[in-house]
Amino acid sequence: VKPFIGAQRFAYLENLTPVFEKYLPAAGVEVGVRFGSESSIVFGATAWHPRLAFSGHYLFGYKKIKDSIPNLYSYAQHKFQLGILLALDIDHDVKALRGESRRPKRALAPYLP
Repeated sequence: VKPFIGAQRFAYLENLTPVFEKYLPAAGVEVGVRFGSESSIVFGATAWHPRLAFSGHYLFGYKKIKDSIPNLYSYAQHKFQLGILLALDIDHDVKALRGESRRPKRALAPYLP
């Protein structure tokens, strides 16, 4: 579960020309689940975790722009919005890092700090 606060951008284009653009403050929550164990997908010392989540957020100040949003964009016609997220989280493989006395070797190691 991840709560969040931020801004959502509304931008509408017609023939690649911006017709309407506005930023609104938003607050919400994301609820998701990771698939696989910590060591299921590991390359070097990096672990990859697929994640499926659902999010809902509320737009503050929505009434100010409601009449400015073109009717064509039905998704943005509501102050409470829901979404589905398919993500790939990238973490360090802690088990591999514990076994190393120094940083793991990488293909670009000579070029990284």
